[in-house]
Amino acid sequence: MAAAAVRVIGPQLSRSLREVRLHLCQTSGASRGARDFIEQHYVSLKRSNPDFPFLIRECSGVQARLWARYDFGKEKSVVLDNMNADQVAQVLETMTASGFTSGRKLRRPAAMRCPGINNEDEDPAARRRKKK
Repeated sequence: MAAAAVRVIGPQLSRSLREVRLHLCQTSGASRGARDFIEQHYVSLKRSNPDFPFLIRECSGVQARLWARYDFGKEKSVVLDNMNADQVAQVLETMTASGFTSGRKLRRPAAMRCPGINNEDEDPAARRRKKK
């Protein structure tokens, strides 16, 4: 199951995320699933996304956790303690699919703006001049 999830995630990873960090302990049993996930799927993920920052941070005694960074610096994390490799893949798939919307209105590029057609970001003084 994890292999199928990773095949689905692979091409979508860089579209919805900016960075993935995986924190784990090298020796604890609680981090076993995270270590197995890395051993089985890291190479295929990096082949699909060679320039994408997929970071692995190992530290003795740390809680296994997956961090996902989205646009505008927003981050989400999920604890991976006592999960197997399939469950870790499912968590990564969920975080990739969920994406992040900031709620902030983005301006359309100048080339896409149409003069006089509902341009909320147009200069108010320019609108007054048009009315005259």
